[in-house]
Amino acid sequence: MTNTLFTIGYAGRTIDDLISLLERYRITALCDVRSVPYSSRHPQFNREPLKKILKAHDIDYIFLGDELGARTKDRSCYVRGKAVHQKKKRYRERFCSLLTVR
Repeated sequence: MTNTLFTIGYAGRTIDDLISLLERYRITALCDVRSVPYSSRHPQFNREPLKKILKAHDIDYIFLGDELGARTKDRSCYVRGKAVHQKKKRYRERFCSLLTVR
């Protein structure tokens, strides 16, 4: 079986649009890679409300912002002030683990 990794953003979408797209493509898990899983403009996409609505639609919510987010706390991931995650073994492992989710 081939695993497919989809990406999706929430800007310009309603929560209903997001759920509709996830269901249309039979997505069973959403991995949130935002370093800070909160939005002042779109609170329905904050971590807890998002997790709750996904659960109601039988979609798993997995937070990976600490490992894959743009603002990692691991200072060794920075080169000249920019995050270079791909060079880190843990980043590669976590990224590859996305293909084995459910």
